[in-house]
Amino acid sequence: MTSFYAKSVFALALAAVLAACSAPAEKPGAPTLTQVQGRGVENNVGYLGYMRVDGVDHYQWRGRRYVGEDELIKDLESRLGSEIAALTPESEPGGKTLRVVLPAAVDAERGVGRFYHRLDELRLDALRKSALFADFQVEDLSLRDPDAEGRDFILYRYANAWRLKDGQGRMIRLSAATSAAAFVNLVKKAREDLSGDMEYLGAQAMGKDVIFSYRGKEYGGLRGLIAAFDTLLAEERKQVVAVTPPVGDKALVVLPRHPGRGIPVLRDDGAPHLWSNSVPGISAYQRFQDRRIGTFVTASGLFKTVRVVTDDEGEPPQGDYDWVFWHVPGQNEWQMRGKDGVILSADMPAAPESFAGELRAKLTQPR
Repeated sequence: MTSFYAKSVFALALAAVLAACSAPAEKPGAPTLTQVQGRGVENNVGYLGYMRVDGVDHYQWRGRRYVGEDELIKDLESRLGSEIAALTPESEPGGKTLRVVLPAAVDAERGVGRFYHRLDELRLDALRKSALFADFQVEDLSLRDPDAEGRDFILYRYANAWRLKDGQGRMIRLSAATSAAAFVNLVKKAREDLSGDMEYLGAQAMGKDVIFSYRGKEYGGLRGLIAAFDTLLAEERKQVVAVTPPVGDKALVVLPRHPGRGIPVLRDDGAPHLWSNSVPGISAYQRFQDRRIGTFVTASGLFKTVRVVTDDEGEPPQGDYDWVFWHVPGQNEWQMRGKDGVILSADMPAAPESFAGELRAKLTQPR
């Protein structure tokens, strides 16, 4: 798996998980052996090739072929056992509590199903040895979207993918792991992300589609992502605390018409599909962040009237406005200019509750 991050004024991090270019999603009912190609596929610890010839089961896993499931399971336990033995527990064991839910095992499960169930158990053995969490028990339940039930986090597998969710219901889907250590690291990274504000946009390839995630929620397409941004903007506007008295009568806020023109180029020839399909989501995210500023300035009470326009002027004229604000795509800082003609370059406050007070301090500081 490969990933990249692009930072912005609001700590944007677009994490493009290149599943289509390195390893497919783990799933029972995988392609036949003749379809299993590529080193990335063979090295994926969770990807199993399967076919039946003359009534005999044949498997391929990590570049080896097996006749019969007993040989396969024995090698699975041997390889994962060695990887688990090599793990070094955290120097300071985590005190966070964890609930673990696995799909209920089918009685007398055999073949592909048995492989994946045993793989799940071994991965959890690796997680237990890592000491990332306080000791946990595993529940076998068929639940689509379980919650933490009073624990700090819940780890569960649904629709062939592992997910980690916090007590607030924010969720991160884990990408495919290439080893027991990689699985532990993915869980650790997800735990760290869930412990933050999650102010980043994520993109993950799922076959020919791209799933976006923002603040711990997933969206199956661009339309759903934009609708979520609109809802969040309306909610955040209500949270802006206006201040008095105003610092001026009129203000102009100029939003870039094409916020995506500052998007960095991904230097990875193996990811053109995911990258090209993710760009509309990145542009929507950047447009949402620019719109936030226009909305916050309007609701701040700092000016009696605020005009918000969309334009690509390099530096808008002052006109009869007391203050003019504009944002150049690709730059973190906003430009602010008062009637005295002095241009300030500064990050805009991010929290709606404190936005007005913090912006007032920037505008009234000695220059």
